[in-house]
Amino acid sequence: MSFSFLNPFQRKKEPSSEVFFVRGFNRSGTNWVANLLSQHPDISINGEFHLQQLDTQVNIFLKQSQWNFFLKKPESKSKFISLYHEFIKDTIRLYNKKTLKVGDRTPSRIDQLIIPNSKYIIISRDGRDAIVSWFYHILNTKVPDVNTHEILKRNLVNFESNPNYFENQPTALLNCEPYFRQRAKYWNNQIVRDKIICNKVDKRELDIKYLWITYEELHIHTDENRNSMFDFLCVDPNKSEPLDSKTSPGFANHNPKSHYRLGATNNWHKYFTPQYAKWFDEEAGEALRLLDLPLTSDLIKESVNSK
Repeated sequence: MSFSFLNPFQRKKEPSSEVFFVRGFNRSGTNWVANLLSQHPDISINGEFHLQQLDTQVNIFLKQSQWNFFLKKPESKSKFISLYHEFIKDTIRLYNKKTLKVGDRTPSRIDQLIIPNSKYIIISRDGRDAIVSWFYHILNTKVPDVNTHEILKRNLVNFESNPNYFENQPTALLNCEPYFRQRAKYWNNQIVRDKIICNKVDKRELDIKYLWITYEELHIHTDENRNSMFDFLCVDPNKSEPLDSKTSPGFANHNPKSHYRLGATNNWHKYFTPQYAKWFDEEAGEALRLLDLPLTSDLIKESVNSK
């Protein structure tokens, strides 16, 4: 009997592409980074693999080694882990074009899938802009989250009847406190956990390399940051295609029904109220400080005082 999932282990006849990972919170620019990198002929980054779900189960399996005869031996366990890591990389290679560098752009934390001796590009975005974008995203894609609260269901009805409803009444978009707090907390936890991993790498406690960029800096200095990513991946920046409509920062028109809705920075002010600012700071103040971003309540006070 043969198993197709073992086939990647058998492809050893030619040099393998180097595998890298793009990580970030939902609606923080992982797709934009992938589009930028894909303009280089030596890079292929195709889709979200979500292999962290497999990694969770493998780690559970490894913790039960006392019940498994071959995992009781250190050399067997080490071999299994090595083969598993190669399987992860070969899976990504299998579904990308044959180029020097191939990537996975799953929006997730770094620590949900750490492959030793690999490179990670992390993009962070101001969580306030990310949360606005996410609320639009769930309405546009009708993900199951919409059915978790009556307020979100009503918002979906309003959105479907008029896609510009929340442009005319922007402060109504984020009016579901439990869901708002949940998303703010998720953003906070991801930034905190990613910073912990990066600190471990800096101390040489983890065998990976990372490049941390921000959505805001990428928006202002797109070419420079793209070249930094090319340098990090060790490809020649001069071989890349120029920026186009999908890779240039922002979009000409706001399209609430598009995955590429707006691509703006610091646009959250339009949708936040002092109450939303309080919710966000309570759930995500730690991450704001780690990213050297001002508290939301302070920014709103400054905005009111300047008028």
